[in-house]
Amino acid sequence: PGAAAVRLDNSGEKSKYDQLMILVNTRRDECTAHLPGDDWMVLCDGESSMRWKKPKAASQAYILAPVTLTLLGKMR
Repeated sequence: PGAAAVRLDNSGEKSKYDQLMILVNTRRDECTAHLPGDDWMVLCDGESSMRWKKPKAASQAYILAPVTLTLLGKMR
């Protein structure tokens, strides 16, 4: 309870990321999201909404900070 994930199809000829995932943690403590597969990049998180300019790789067991929204993109 207090955390949710939505996976979206973002495929298209001009899309850099075929899939997007929105992770939300409404809890007051950290929680772990177990990502399906590899190659997910952090595009926006609780530290920066501009992370997409210099995305960082997300680990398969991604730690969500308290009360945050995180956007991930899966490379082609």
